[in-house]
Amino acid sequence: MVGIVVASHGSLASGMLDALELLSGEHEAIQAIGLQRGDSPDTFVSNVEDAINAVDEGDGVLVLVDLFGGTPSNAVAQLLERDDLNAVAGVNLPMLLSVVFARDEMNLSALTEEAVRASCDSVVDIRHKLFDTSDDEEDF
Repeated sequence: MVGIVVASHGSLASGMLDALELLSGEHEAIQAIGLQRGDSPDTFVSNVEDAINAVDEGDGVLVLVDLFGGTPSNAVAQLLERDDLNAVAGVNLPMLLSVVFARDEMNLSALTEEAVRASCDSVVDIRHKLFDTSDDEEDF
């Protein structure tokens, strides 16, 4: 099973795991880590590495970060020389749900692609989805 780490600014990562557990119960080999005010970037890299090692069961680890270019993604980028580690920026709850349920059936590379696909598919203009039928009418 691919391990999962959610890394973010502040408590977003722990909130995402809380929401995940609310929707689907507890899961193994998953951790949240948040960069807190006053944390040094070097300490955060070390903490991210510890989280990665804690969830690594031999099939690799996927790290989901909140924002590309921020300290959490930069910390993970410093660790990407590892062949058993991938990272995706822009974590959202649908992405997290999708990878948690797919990680037993996919390798690290496929799971990384699934994370990106799930995130893109989850962005929906609700008003358009619910009320705009003009697209449906064009199909007939």
